[in-house]
Amino acid sequence: LRSHKLERDLRLLQLEDAGRPDDPFTLFNLGSVYHELGKPAEALPRLRRSLEKSHPKDSIVRKLYALIAGCCRLQNRMGEALAAVQEGRRVCPDDPELLFLEGLLRRERGDLAGAEACLLQVLGAKNGPHFASVDAGLRGYKARHNLAVVYHQQGRPKDAEAQWRLVTAERPDFLPGWLGLGESALKQGEWPSLEEAAGRLNGLPGAGPLEAALLRGRGLLARREFAAARAALEAAAARFSAELAPRVVLSHVLLQEGKDPDAAERALRAVLALDPNHAEAQHNLGLLLARRQGQAADAVS
Repeated sequence: LRSHKLERDLRLLQLEDAGRPDDPFTLFNLGSVYHELGKPAEALPRLRRSLEKSHPKDSIVRKLYALIAGCCRLQNRMGEALAAVQEGRRVCPDDPELLFLEGLLRRERGDLAGAEACLLQVLGAKNGPHFASVDAGLRGYKARHNLAVVYHQQGRPKDAEAQWRLVTAERPDFLPGWLGLGESALKQGEWPSLEEAAGRLNGLPGAGPLEAALLRGRGLLARREFAAARAALEAAAARFSAELAPRVVLSHVLLQEGKDPDAAERALRAVLALDPNHAEAQHNLGLLLARRQGQAADAVS
C-alpha cells in the first residue's frame, strides 16, 4: 500500500515539477519520494537542485542535507555522504538527524571516538523550529543502540551494556537491543544475563526464537559444554531448517570438541548445501579432510 501511494505521489509531483520547474519544495518532495522508493540515483539530482534553489534558513534545508547524505550512503559513496553531513552541520550544527548520520558514518569508517561524540550530542539535542520529519527514535533508543555498538567495538562492555539496558527499557520489542545485551553478556561471561537476553529474544516475533537459540548455543560453547551445545544446536537446525547460522555454530562446536570428525564433516557439508560459497565452511572442511587423510596415511605407514 505504501509503495502504491508513493508511486501515485511521484506521478503528481512530476506533473507539478513540469508546471513549476525548479521549485525547491517540489524538488525536495520528488527527491524524498525517490529516496523512499530506493532510487538514490534519481533522488540525488533533485535534492541537490532543491538545495541550490533554497535559502539556508528555509525549513527544508537540514532535511535536504540528511537526504543527500542518505542517498550517497545507499550508493556506498561514504566520503560524499560524510561531506554532505558536515556541510549540513555548518548550516545547522545541532541538528539531531545530521548528528545521528555523522555518527553512523564515522563508525562505519572506523572513527569510533568521533562516532561516540556525535551520538552523545544527539542524545542531548533539542527540537527546533524547522522541518520536523525526523524519526523520534533518533534521539532515544536508536542513538543509544548505536552508541552501545561503538562502546562494544571499543572494548567497553560495561558501558555498552548500560546503553543496551536503556534501549530495552525504552523499547522492549527492539530485537537488536536484546541481541546487544546477549553479546555483551557473552563477552563478559555473565551467564544469567545471557539467559535473560535469550529468554526475551525467544518471546519476540520474527527472528527472535532463532536468535535466542543461537545465543544459548554460543553460550554453551563458550563454557565448553560441548554435549549440551551440540544438542541445542542440532535442535535449532532441525527447527529452523532453512537457516544457515545454527549449522555454522554447530560446526564450531564439533570442530572445537574434536571427538566426532564424521559429525563435523556432516555439519560443514550441511552449511555448504545451503551456501556453496561459504568461505569459512570451505576452509574448515578442507582442513578437516586433509587432517583425516594425513591420519589415514600415518596409519598405513
